[in-house]
Amino acid sequence: MEYGRQILGRQSLNDDIPRNEYGNVEKAMINPGLEHIKEARMSLVAKKLGIPYAPCLVGFKAPLRTTSIVVHHQNVNLLREAYVEFESHNVEKEYQKKQKLIF
Repeated sequence: MEYGRQILGRQSLNDDIPRNEYGNVEKAMINPGLEHIKEARMSLVAKKLGIPYAPCLVGFKAPLRTTSIVVHHQNVNLLREAYVEFESHNVEKEYQKKQKLIF
């Protein structure tokens, strides 16, 4: 986290993302400077790093699902790198769990 603050600056990590009255961002209304990220569980990584994000609504078919997020453009690379580490850690943890079951 400290590494990200040195590169991006404290102000960019704390900027608010404009949301609708329900706390979401509609994909059709994404402002310049924001980026839509589609990877599953990316919101968990953003939350752990303290990166501001907002759930993104892709369509209005029932039931409404927000599987993607919107973040500031300058935070995307940091978030993607952390996501790779997060996923590799989860794979390793799952592997260890299966190894315990076998033995």
